Amino acid sequence: LVTGPNGGGKSTLVAVLARQLEIAQGQYLVDGVDVRRLPLEEVRGLAAVVDDEPHVFATSLRENLRLALPAAGRDPAGEPASGTDGLLVDALRQAGLEAWLNGLPSGLDTRLGTGGRGVSGGERARLSIARAVLSGRPVLLLDEAVAHLDHATADAVLGDLLRTDDGRLPQTIVIVSHAPVEGRHVDVVVELAPPG
Repeated sequence: LVTGPNGGGKSTLVAVLARQLEIAQGQYLVDGVDVRRLPLEEVRGLAAVVDDEPHVFATSLRENLRLALPAAGRDPAGEPASGTDGLLVDALRQAGLEAWLNGLPSGLDTRLGTGGRGVSGGERARLSIARAVLSGRPVLLLDEAVAHLDHATADAVLGDLLRTDDGRLPQTIVIVSHAPVEGRHVDVVVELAPPG
């Protein structure tokens, strides 16, 4: 858990870890190697970022998920293939959306967003987490990913994510939050100092 006041550098830290920003001083090592000596795309490919404004595209749930893993849920000709939907459904389950999926009129083919089914803030956050899990990246950076949710919903989202036990969970999860996070969800707390 990385916490601290607004303006304390939490999102900047996420941008550095995701290599969207370069470090100005100090070191950032991956397996003992300075990231500036590694290919940019290699380091970026290690982390999935979920921020506080996850986007839902005006297309099917399947296509919203496939952004993270284009081969999932499609046959070699590019057509939907229900026999390969397991990865998509597993990602939704890990994000706590299994019951939601089961209640959708057309399952994975339900259209979301404009002209389709509306998505609540909690569902939007969970869908973005499902995409991140589906990507298979070893590091998950949650940058205020549950900031707009009430405490009980935010706690449930994090609990569902961390409860999974099938080996697809990222090896490292960094939760960035200015709000309290249940201690049972974190191993290490880093508190950034106020600016100034």
